Amino acid sequence: MNKIIIATMAASVLIGAGVAKSSTTTANLAVNVTVQTNCVFTGGTVAATYLPGGGQVTASNATALTVACSPDTNTPTISFGTGLTGTIAQRLATLAGASLQYNLYTSAAGTTLLGNGTTGSTVTVTGSTIAVPKAVPVYIIVPDNTNNQVLAAGSYTDTVVATLTF
Repeated sequence: MNKIIIATMAASVLIGAGVAKSSTTTANLAVNVTVQTNCVFTGGTVAATYLPGGGQVTASNATALTVACSPDTNTPTISFGTGLTGTIAQRLATLAGASLQYNLYTSAAGTTLLGNGTTGSTVTVTGSTIAVPKAVPVYIIVPDNTNNQVLAAGSYTDTVVATLTF
């Protein structure tokens, strides 16, 4: 009888050894994403063609600046610097040491000078989202004055830094 029990036990051990027993356990992974306010600000070019003695020139670029901000962003404001030479009150575009007088405005009427809030006005941007960027037009006015009338032909350039605060 001992032989039968031993054989049965051996058969049980062999059968159990062929089956792998698996185990599982779980853990939680916390996910935390912080969404911050942000704005994307792009610049462009405003160009004009001036004919000395032909009268004041006004030109614009309807999409000179573009602002796209995330929801819940404080109302963005754009301020404008002096340019490479000159002042906000009288910006200057240059070519080979000569200076052409011009300025930047919010409209073709030239009533609101673009500036830093102390000299000239800033622009408040409303209705901008990341999905729907807001175009900010900029107008350039080149006066037909005695300074500009004596300038040599050529391409006078300047760079005005526009700063977006949000």
